[in-house]
Amino acid sequence: MRILVLNANSLVKLTINNILKFAEDTEAVFAGWNDGDFDELIRDTSFSAIMVSACKGYHGSYSIINNLINDGMSARLIILAENSSWRSFMNTPGLDDIRFLSVPFSKRDFMDILSPKNELRKHSPAANPFIDEFRNLVMKKDYVKMYNSITPLVEKITLYAEKNTINSLIYMDELLDFSMKMINCIEPELKKRYSERFHFTEDILKNRYRLSFELYDLFDEIYRQRCLQKRPQFSSLFDYIDKNIYRELTLADAAYACGVSQSYLSRELKSFYSLGFNTYVQIAKIMLAKKNFYFNDDKIIDVAFQLSYNEPSYFCKVFKKIEGVTPTFLKNEMMKYQSVCLAI
Repeated sequence: MRILVLNANSLVKLTINNILKFAEDTEAVFAGWNDGDFDELIRDTSFSAIMVSACKGYHGSYSIINNLINDGMSARLIILAENSSWRSFMNTPGLDDIRFLSVPFSKRDFMDILSPKNELRKHSPAANPFIDEFRNLVMKKDYVKMYNSITPLVEKITLYAEKNTINSLIYMDELLDFSMKMINCIEPELKKRYSERFHFTEDILKNRYRLSFELYDLFDEIYRQRCLQKRPQFSSLFDYIDKNIYRELTLADAAYACGVSQSYLSRELKSFYSLGFNTYVQIAKIMLAKKNFYFNDDKIIDVAFQLSYNEPSYFCKVFKKIEGVTPTFLKNEMMKYQSVCLAI
């Protein structure tokens, strides 16, 4: 199979070339609209598909797309884009055969879009009811809002899973695949480790507490990796937090671990997370407390001391500020829910 790729930027070229290293029967030819052999290439019938990058900054691509459509080549056309502007073509009469691929993309996305047998998957980003909400909670860089949105998102997913288990499993697989794109994870071994770490089974999808823990861990990992892409030195920050989460954590010690000033660390966390160091640590500790309540049935006072809250009353105050309810109330709800699950 031969593919013509037009106006691709360096990242798209690199991704496609890495994918095709493992696809011996597929070849990609890259060209730009101002290349001398451009007209000859797009009329070459040996190309099974013509991919056109319509990413931000490539305004000439829209002219190329319209010309290809006018020349009756929509059946071979695949539009690559990183936003929803290209979706307008979906409402154009007679152009139902155009395929769309969101950038960045995975190997599976790329190979699926080339298969004429898989008509359902070509519009999968629009069909998946959870991806847009998930993406927005990451892109807004508001960690507190993300955390507060997990519960309503979990309710949507568990409700859908009760009605359609197969589709929900497919959607969560797509969601994980989409997450890998958001952190530019294309290394097969690393993707495999992530798939093993975040494994959304049927049991998890139908259990709102276990699903909330999984989603939080996934969100947190995406936030971290997107931060590390621009601030690699913050790997020391996250190592410090992970290794000392059961101790009293301070901004001064965290800044020292990173080799930066406290003011710089605070400013950068605000930029990537829209919160301060103490709030991030409190959320991480409260999530650990919830896991201990659910999985171990630990006593509230024991959890408070484990997490270095010397005053259980202060732990309860922080817990209610973050969760909106007391730890006693939430733990009782968890125990009731577990009893119902065991009875089913």
